[in-house]
Amino acid sequence: MLKIALVGAPDSGQSQLAAYLSDALKASGRDAAIALIDLAVLQPDLTNHDLTLLMGLDTSSKTARLTREAADQFIRATLDRAGIAYRVIYGQGEERLQNAIHACESLFEQEMQAARGSSVSTKMDELENGNKMGRWVRMCDKCSDPLCEHQLLTDLLSRRARPA
Repeated sequence: MLKIALVGAPDSGQSQLAAYLSDALKASGRDAAIALIDLAVLQPDLTNHDLTLLMGLDTSSKTARLTREAADQFIRATLDRAGIAYRVIYGQGEERLQNAIHACESLFEQEMQAARGSSVSTKMDELENGNKMGRWVRMCDKCSDPLCEHQLLTDLLSRRARPA
């Protein structure tokens, strides 16, 4: 089960995102626990979370801009001091939800790859390149997801079409 921590300044939309993200992940068959964390009140151990999402300040809010910015800076400094990696989620409504889902999907993909070991394409790239350094990943023309089916199938078809 993926553990996701949502942090953000007051009125940054984390409660709304938590509800929408939980519903979207359940609908897609993903298993995740989402926790709303208020770093101004509580200094929890975020190292036991797989993913920390920081709400961007691009949503409309009732809270004064300077108050929100100060809270955001405090949260970022707290995360940085604790050595917690985080992703900032921007956007309004559906766009914000899609950005959060994209951040989660990359971890689900990593989990799947770890469960089945090193992927075949990674092994092929290592053999072709002769190294084990990070490989360049081409983004899909259809959805910007480097591991999408369109890209994988296109690569397979192009390899099949090449003469031996």
